Amino acid sequence: MTARNSRLLDEIVVELRSQIGPVSMDLGALKSTRNNSLVNEKIANSFSGHFLDASIRAITVKLILFVTRTCEKNGNSVSKALELLPLEAESIELKRRLDHPEWPDDFLEIGSVQESISKLDRKFHEIISSSAYKRARLARDERYAHLLRGKSDIRKKQEREFEEFEDITFNEVESLSESVLEIVEEVIRIWTFSIESVES
Repeated sequence: MTARNSRLLDEIVVELRSQIGPVSMDLGALKSTRNNSLVNEKIANSFSGHFLDASIRAITVKLILFVTRTCEKNGNSVSKALELLPLEAESIELKRRLDHPEWPDDFLEIGSVQESISKLDRKFHEIISSSAYKRARLARDERYAHLLRGKSDIRKKQEREFEEFEDITFNEVESLSESVLEIVEEVIRIWTFSIESVES
């Protein structure tokens, strides 16, 4: 295990771990208010409903920013973690064995950490190649972060590939957020050999 990789992974995990609670609360708020007949009635018929609608939209923007920030190749992202973890698979197994010599190898995933990382990497690449993720990036670049309306790199690429420009849906934001949270939890579990559950 190189000291540099270890330090970088520690930093990434600290940052990812700090996001689990707030993102889980935002996701829970979005899921509990969307497709709720009482909320829909309130939104349509009152000033407080309009405030609630604005809150739902603000939470949605926060989740889009979480998804895109967490998946990009810069900073303390899942992408960076998935570059470093395969380089440390043997060291991770050795550390687990040294920390828990009494535990069985199957439980410690001795001989299968690399496979767990590879599965996680495949799942991650499915997410970032999905049309929903592209729409999340488009919304982030053109409306919420950079205000590059009609000029973002993702739009130019989609135009070359003749892809449709649809807005990201609430369902897609929910699904992407849940999937990225699961990946974040798995990165933390693999590196620290501890569980960070969304429910906690």
